[in-house]
Amino acid sequence: MKKSLIKLLLIGGILSAPLFFLITIAQVFTRTGFDIRIHAISSLTLGDLGWIQSANFIITGLLAVFAAIGILHRIHLSHCSMYRICPPVCITR
Repeated sequence: MKKSLIKLLLIGGILSAPLFFLITIAQVFTRTGFDIRIHAISSLTLGDLGWIQSANFIITGLLAVFAAIGILHRIHLSHCSMYRICPPVCITR
């Protein structure tokens, strides 16, 4: 796998959490009757606009999986002997 593709996968992982929270917070403020203190975030999947939160779950979940693939390939590219003990050490090399 090319290094540029691995970098893209890792960037997708970095962006997945902020993207998830931005989309969710936007829905919390725009959905009538939704109260974050009472309702779970997953209840945003209900109703006419539920597809937005469903897509949010799917897209950010896929970005997290892609990031895991990128991390795995990054560790193997570094030929790090410690990847079984401490993966973060191998990623930063």
